Amino acid sequence: MAKFIELAVFTLQSDLDIVRSLLESEDIRCYVKDELTSQVYTFSSVGLGGIRLDVLEKDFEQAAAFLNRQGYAHFLSVSVVEKSVADLKQEAQLMHIFKWILKIVIVLAILAIALLFFKK
Repeated sequence: MAKFIELAVFTLQSDLDIVRSLLESEDIRCYVKDELTSQVYTFSSVGLGGIRLDVLEKDFEQAAAFLNRQGYAHFLSVSVVEKSVADLKQEAQLMHIFKWILKIVIVLAILAIALLFFKK
């Protein structure tokens, strides 16, 4: 029996249709979950966790790489995103530094405006 793995999650049917067509054009077999439910209850896909697109286990890496190259990486399932904990920690540290720099710039801008205002 063929084993399918979740590759991508969609909110809109139109996004699913585009990605499914692209994958099938590359001879990658797809299986869609919750497609009909989202068609009947249009806005229910968000509550259900989205429309899920699965591919065969043997095609998984090829499909993920293909979607990444085509610019559809933002639809990839969380399990597909290959970020290590170290990468996430580094991003968090950079964001923390960025926030502090932004705060300093804002304070300096306020001081500059205050100096210009009180100079007159």
